[in-house]
Amino acid sequence: MPSKNYNGNARPLGEPTKVKGGNMQGAIGGLEAKVAKMQPAQSMDTGMIQLPNGRVHVPRRVRAVSGSGAKCTPWKPRIVDEREEGAQEPDYKLYLNPGTVNGILSATWNNSVNVPKPPEENPPAKFIVLNLTFTQGQLNAINYTLEGSIPSAGNLDPIGRNALPNTLKIIIGTLVGLQSCMIYDNNLAVDTVDVFHERLSGITLGEQPFYVWYKYQTRAID
Repeated sequence: MPSKNYNGNARPLGEPTKVKGGNMQGAIGGLEAKVAKMQPAQSMDTGMIQLPNGRVHVPRRVRAVSGSGAKCTPWKPRIVDEREEGAQEPDYKLYLNPGTVNGILSATWNNSVNVPKPPEENPPAKFIVLNLTFTQGQLNAINYTLEGSIPSAGNLDPIGRNALPNTLKIIIGTLVGLQSCMIYDNNLAVDTVDVFHERLSGITLGEQPFYVWYKYQTRAID
């Protein structure tokens, strides 16, 4: 049992409180103070709880802390100077946040790409390119490169006759000097598109009367 002498509050719980004096406002203030003194009050700093006849220690609850982090933006670039200690010239490396294509994450997503030291004036634009490899339309490899020129149309928009193209390049951003500008900041999906049918002549019974031309179409996934 806590000591009544611990805080000087020796009034038993439930004992009536008398209001003295004719000043009603002062009497109400005094009454409120006495009532507050008799009510339990817990200190978050000391772990003590105030009772009318003393204080008792109550173990404080441990606040649960859950790990939280910022949203990871797919393909977001970062450039790191990885020069050796004491080296004069920078050694810039380009890294991309992980991103997926058709739900597939590149096995080398955390590998770096060399970034040549850009000139101080009029640095040329470079292109951050995803290189996709397919086998019979099934995506099986993803890597990225930093290219000094825009890939050809045949690489960016390949087309195949009666077969799906084996490769596809996607420009996901540009780099001018050390400043990047990203075209995509979402995971991607690459769909197969039946572009058109080329009619054939002189076919025999049972042969397909046309060629089917296929291509890929890229879209961002929200």
